[in-house]
Amino acid sequence: MTNVTEDYVKYLTGPSIFVNYYELNRTTKEFLIKSYSRSEFFTLVGRYCAMMKAQGIVKGSRAVHLFSCNTLHDLALRTASVLLGSVPVTVNWGADTTARILYKINKTNASMIFTDAASTDKFEISKIKEGTNATIVNVDEAFAANTFEPIEESEFVSLEGSDVRIIIFTSGTTGDPKGVELSYDNYKCNATTFSSFLLEESGGTVKVPIFNVVNPMHHTNSTSMTDWALRTGAATLNLFSQYSTNFWKCVNEVAGGRGEGCEVIMPLVSRHFDFLRDLVSGGRLPVDAVEFKGRLSKCILLLGSAPVGPTTVETIMSLCGTLPTVRFGSTETCLQVMGTPKSGINNGERLAAFKKGWGHSRNGQDLCGYYIGRPHENLTSVKIVKSCEKGNEGYMVECEAGEPGLLVTKGGNVMKGYVSDPAATVKAFEEGWYVNLGDVCFSFPTTSGSKDVYWLSRESNLMIRGGTNYSYEAVNAELTGFLGKEYGIERGGVEVAVVGLKIDSEHEDSCCVVISLVNEEGDRDRVEETFLDRAKATVSKGAKPTLFMFGEIPKTFKGSILTKDLVKRWEAEMEKRGGRGKQTRKKKPRVK
Repeated sequence: MTNVTEDYVKYLTGPSIFVNYYELNRTTKEFLIKSYSRSEFFTLVGRYCAMMKAQGIVKGSRAVHLFSCNTLHDLALRTASVLLGSVPVTVNWGADTTARILYKINKTNASMIFTDAASTDKFEISKIKEGTNATIVNVDEAFAANTFEPIEESEFVSLEGSDVRIIIFTSGTTGDPKGVELSYDNYKCNATTFSSFLLEESGGTVKVPIFNVVNPMHHTNSTSMTDWALRTGAATLNLFSQYSTNFWKCVNEVAGGRGEGCEVIMPLVSRHFDFLRDLVSGGRLPVDAVEFKGRLSKCILLLGSAPVGPTTVETIMSLCGTLPTVRFGSTETCLQVMGTPKSGINNGERLAAFKKGWGHSRNGQDLCGYYIGRPHENLTSVKIVKSCEKGNEGYMVECEAGEPGLLVTKGGNVMKGYVSDPAATVKAFEEGWYVNLGDVCFSFPTTSGSKDVYWLSRESNLMIRGGTNYSYEAVNAELTGFLGKEYGIERGGVEVAVVGLKIDSEHEDSCCVVISLVNEEGDRDRVEETFLDRAKATVSKGAKPTLFMFGEIPKTFKGSILTKDLVKRWEAEMEKRGGRGKQTRKKKPRVK
């Protein structure tokens, strides 16, 4: 047995609780809790190993996990895959279509598809069966027919750190999702980074994380947290089958049971705090708000996956009595590139760091940036460069403080490669740096010799106007603020999303605006009559609107705007208005 396997099993003994599984009763909306000690979970994993072996799973086998929600099946199977050397393939059970699921199955050459009893109703299993040669195994039925005795330790496989641990697909918001191969070494780096940087973990210190996978996109998050917990003897994972109002009731109880020297860690996304705000304002929070705030103020609220802006920070401070801890990364980097350090920065400095990004401007252009933390010294490295393309002016040249550029990174956290696409893997690296993040950022030096980094936009979310690149996010913020001030619309009553389309010029983008109003009846007529004229006379050059329409803004669960859907909506709108047909998006611009 190699050290890789030992990392995962050496702490899976003893009576301490390893996982609490919160399963939602769809009728009562309450959570039923099932708890497993480390020894009990290890026995459970051994049974899953036996079931997998009976189905023909061997080292290197790829198996798609197609479950109806966050299940104990998934957690146990991912752990069992370590002992057998098989490779789990993730599916987004909350969003993936049948076509997308089949794409993932066939792209990875998966031989097995694991499902549960509810999967038949949730997914088009018959169509999936027709579209692949993979064997479909209903885990509930398999265990109903056979108790499966745990496998012996002698049956564990030998593994190398470079072996593939899991395949996780990117969201695919700009095209087909890419399958990312993450190795055991990637996850070991992730666990080390997580412990040393965010928790300052040392021998004997007890850490109790809330293992919250209410967001189905957080496959990287869930696996990285599990891997970290398996490598320490003092972590308890709390896994929720899905989000519900009573999730906050459970969170309140766990936070209230926080022992001396323990940490309660909640990996969430900003959208969850939108839900929390609505519950509080509607009088539907299932616990006492004062008690809740007092308990949550002592927890680490770990946010990632979407920008943490002023509204989210204000909401968390108001309702939870603390500031969020930011973690930044991507699927290809195990979600761990940088974050808010636990030491060396007090709450006042953390809040000041957030505000510094929101108020940043350069050369007369507002550049609202969202704080994403500092790199993990000696573990991950980052820099912001003018260009990542060879032959371009500024190739791999670092930007000045406050100057926007492309974020690049390197470290043991960076992926092994893309599935079945060696060319894309090679293209993702320049001079040892991973250059495929696609994020436009800027940074400022800190007094400690590190750097505070701010996220500005996606590289693809830029408009070219007058030869200058303008980020969608900055324009969205400016126009939202303009509408609120100009028309007296209360905060939260209006939201804007823009895209740049080449309508009147082959090299210049038109600013196409979608406006979402909460009070359509009261505000729409006023805005419709005068918005274009007033905005063009008031806002900055990059934000001057060309066209606008009203409508709902399409978003992912994490709250990110689906730019691709907005482009399609504007293409259809232009057809209606008698404009050009399918609009052409620009090529990726070079960040100046």
